[in-house]
Amino acid sequence: MTKKAFLLLVLAILSADVRAQQVAEINLARPHAVGPDTYNDADIAPEGCESPHYKDSDGLIKHRKSKFKVELALSKTSFERGETLQATILMKNIGSDAVVIPWVADSRLSIRPAGTVQYDYEVGWFDVELSTPQKGVPLELKSVSTSLYSSPSVPESSLRIEPGQWVVVKFIFVIEKKRILSEGLPIDTGSAVIRAEWRQVRFTWRRHGCTVNMGYFNHRYQGAQTAVDVVVAR
Repeated sequence: MTKKAFLLLVLAILSADVRAQQVAEINLARPHAVGPDTYNDADIAPEGCESPHYKDSDGLIKHRKSKFKVELALSKTSFERGETLQATILMKNIGSDAVVIPWVADSRLSIRPAGTVQYDYEVGWFDVELSTPQKGVPLELKSVSTSLYSSPSVPESSLRIEPGQWVVVKFIFVIEKKRILSEGLPIDTGSAVIRAEWRQVRFTWRRHGCTVNMGYFNHRYQGAQTAVDVVVAR
């Protein structure tokens, strides 16, 4: 190996070591600022339009070279149905591209400023699922922590994670089903596994005269989740 090649190799190794580190941590179990539950109709409809026209769009934002590894740790691995658990997640970027995620626990970022003609924001959260040997369909459990938000209008609300870097997120959830539609799939007692998966969506709003375009787009990352073996006592 030539001296130049050796120096390039050393620089590459040092660069990789610098990037391979924890870059942030957030506790979503603590109270955070929240926005109103309802929106003002005057803010939704374009001013001066008696019959506004609305268009909806949706789709996927694919990240073919981005991949997250989600490692879940629980405060306990034996519990009862209805019990609240504390969880810690280490989410590492194991892909080859950097990723940008929402990183502010403030739902007020989802509120469009009055009078604007364009507004975007993103929301990120963890879906927690419980699977048992008896059922092939995992049950989504109920989170009682806030989501993460960001908006291009507030640049510091997002976090860039380079390859090899990771973040730590703490939150709480309840051992009960999130959706009423899953009543036919009760949580069984006995052995089970719990996994967590990162979700991220982008909301867009555009106004052109009396026409309003609203968009909902899912980010699709490659993912690898580690399962935690648990026991549902009763």
